[in-house]
Amino acid sequence: MIRALTEHDLSAVADLYQRIVRGGGPPPEWLAPYFRQTVLDHPWYDSDLPSLVHEESDGSLSAFIGVHVRRLQFEGRPIRLACSGQLVADPVVGGASGLMLMRAFLSGPQDISITDGATPAARAMWTRLGGKVRELESISWVAILRPVRAGAGLLASRAPLIPVRSGGGRLVRALDTRWRHLIQRSAAGAPRSTPLDTETLVSVLPTLTSERRLAPTYDERFARWLLWTLEQSVARGELRVRLVSNRKARPAGLFVYYRLAGGCSQVISLIGRPDSLGTVIGALFADALQGGASSIAGRLEPQVADALAGRRFVLRHTGEALVHARDAELGRSILAGDAWLTRLEGEYWMAHHLERP
Repeated sequence: MIRALTEHDLSAVADLYQRIVRGGGPPPEWLAPYFRQTVLDHPWYDSDLPSLVHEESDGSLSAFIGVHVRRLQFEGRPIRLACSGQLVADPVVGGASGLMLMRAFLSGPQDISITDGATPAARAMWTRLGGKVRELESISWVAILRPVRAGAGLLASRAPLIPVRSGGGRLVRALDTRWRHLIQRSAAGAPRSTPLDTETLVSVLPTLTSERRLAPTYDERFARWLLWTLEQSVARGELRVRLVSNRKARPAGLFVYYRLAGGCSQVISLIGRPDSLGTVIGALFADALQGGASSIAGRLEPQVADALAGRRFVLRHTGEALVHARDAELGRSILAGDAWLTRLEGEYWMAHHLERP
């Protein structure tokens, strides 16, 4: 039987998720409350679009799908988006329960359904049910900010006996210091960014996304919940939510990312006008360099792909980004890149699968 998730299911969902996704054993104490926070205590929780469970005849749960609601506007018309996240099914029971949950989810009243980084099995289910692959958004870009340190870390992780972990560390630090001086000099003219609070986020978002047919809309309650929830993914690094202004002190764009000193920083959202997104990326790179990041990675969204032109980066496939739209015109706009749908609207950044320090 498929039904809506309730608070009484959270413990069973955490047990199922821990066993199937997180490697088994007892779930950590924070996992069930985190599910409550992200799917039940959501400020835009919609009883028409609940998270779903598959209940067996004995009352046990064999599958779960988290549903995360977002509000968008399509040429001024309000749109409901539902992101499917944390789909998990007990393999002992079989894959049918997961497919039934996915079918029930995609049959809901939402205008658009999305998921980020789907597995091949999830892609097969989505496409079978009419979903489409967002090809560009299924690729990530990676920019190396400190080549020496990033390369040494890669070698150390793949071949622990290489001496970069012992005496070679002095050489790495010396070369990295030299490189840091060079890149700080080149970044001296980079635009600056300032902390972005929820009130400003809500007010500037419509002006930054107005040139696209489809874009997210936030209110202050949702923005507070979103930023607070983003901060719970502490294993990813320091959350940085920043506003970039142009020379006339007008908003040029914003970025949201996790800054990880000595590691790869993950970009969650880059938003800006087409003529200023390059400036926003410059400010992002400068902020990451200042914080000691070795590299930075983000999703190759259509607007970002154009703004990255001329910069050195590598590409890698990171999982399928999928969309399912009831309205054919909505679907075409998304696939054509005429929409602001960053990772903020998806489930990529959520911390259900992460370990907490």
